[in-house]
Amino acid sequence: MNSKILTGILVIVALALGLTLGLLGNGNGISQDEVDYQIANITEDFDNELAGKDTIISEKDLEILSLNDSINELIAETDSDNEISDGYLIDELFLGNDIIELELTDRNVKKLLDGEIEFDNEDYDFEEFVILNAEVSINEEDFADNAYFSVLENGIEYKVEFEEYMDSIGINESETLKFKFLGKDVEVSNWDNEEITLVYGNDITMNEGETLTIDGSDVAVELVTDTKAWISVNGETKSFTEGDTITINKLEVKVKDIMYQGWSDGIKKVIIVAGSNIEETIKSGDKYAEDSIWEYVITSNSMGLRLVKDFDEIDEDEEFNALGKGDSICLPNDYVCVKYNGLSDEDVETYKFELDGSLIEIDGKFEIGSEDYEGRIYFNETGFSKDKDFEDGVIEGKIFLGNSDLFMHADDDNNLVINGSVIVINSDFGNMSLGNGNVSEIEDNYRTVYGIIVKSFDFEEDKELTLHVPMNKLEASISVY
Repeated sequence: MNSKILTGILVIVALALGLTLGLLGNGNGISQDEVDYQIANITEDFDNELAGKDTIISEKDLEILSLNDSINELIAETDSDNEISDGYLIDELFLGNDIIELELTDRNVKKLLDGEIEFDNEDYDFEEFVILNAEVSINEEDFADNAYFSVLENGIEYKVEFEEYMDSIGINESETLKFKFLGKDVEVSNWDNEEITLVYGNDITMNEGETLTIDGSDVAVELVTDTKAWISVNGETKSFTEGDTITINKLEVKVKDIMYQGWSDGIKKVIIVAGSNIEETIKSGDKYAEDSIWEYVITSNSMGLRLVKDFDEIDEDEEFNALGKGDSICLPNDYVCVKYNGLSDEDVETYKFELDGSLIEIDGKFEIGSEDYEGRIYFNETGFSKDKDFEDGVIEGKIFLGNSDLFMHADDDNNLVINGSVIVINSDFGNMSLGNGNVSEIEDNYRTVYGIIVKSFDFEEDKELTLHVPMNKLEASISVY
């Protein structure tokens, strides 16, 4: 209780006692009704003061609640902005130098889990994660002018993470841990730091003399005693004690429990698990499956997978290539996939540059001041002009390429420059810079980080150059679903 409220209540009680004892005991004829009237006045004054405080507290509480609601709405809007029908959209990925480092949870990809599991009458929190580290690559060998999504070894990781150290909570064969991994139920009978034992299959109870067909094999309980059971598979018999796992005719059989009563009508049955693979011990670093691109990552409180192949090249003879538009990398069971959606669609204008004597002629669409201009512009050591003879003077101000943010200007060495150092064309067409040093030829089309395609050229043979220029900087996107 608020200390001020408690103090007020004690004051009322003290005043009430004082008035009662003082007024009634002084012999001046004060009646009980008058005492009650005085106490009522004091109580009313206190109630009014308390109500005022409650109003202030209530207003503050409402303000806090309102702020919390606003924060939650903002978080929800941020998440929902990137939600798509088949998963989570990650966009605004720029070319060549934008490394993606993301940790995704159920707030991004709805099928990922965040909850509790019960073990030995205790609840344990767990959460699924997908961790992504990749980039949109350009100008690698055989890429031409395409942009691919490159994912290197360890670039994708999936894990189920627990709040506790699972190797210390007492997991054993009789008290197994059950949870979902890659969307499927798994059962763990042992967890030892970076090593776990998985058990598969359901418990089957069989009586002595009973035969069942399991995974296409005839399994029979031939005899049960107090310590042993004899079980046959397709006619071959082995003896078991509790806990034994034996492979008979390529079928694994585990006897979990033997129940025996010695009298003639007594219980004689076993509980078994049988199948082609009923138990598997996994260590961190083991392959998920033969020839899999995934390997296990196991710690004392997590179990997961990570990518062990590079997806960063284009080679028709290779099985694993960088992702082109529409390509995906999926976890086993297609539990979560990462899909490359390609580049954004933008209007593209074509610009042709050609050396004519001491002039560079540039054909295309331009924006000069407030004027849209389509045609030819000339460039020499003087500057830019619409007139080949420069009789109309030079163009003042920036010359934008179409309605893009890119513009042409001259540097101190009279080279033609597009936006600083994005593209620099030597004034005599001897060479040009694409941000990776000066070159006089390129055999394959080249893509700049802005998204401009520079067509292959050889300045030794042809003094001309063609650029395909997007009107906005290109972005890529991926979907995780």
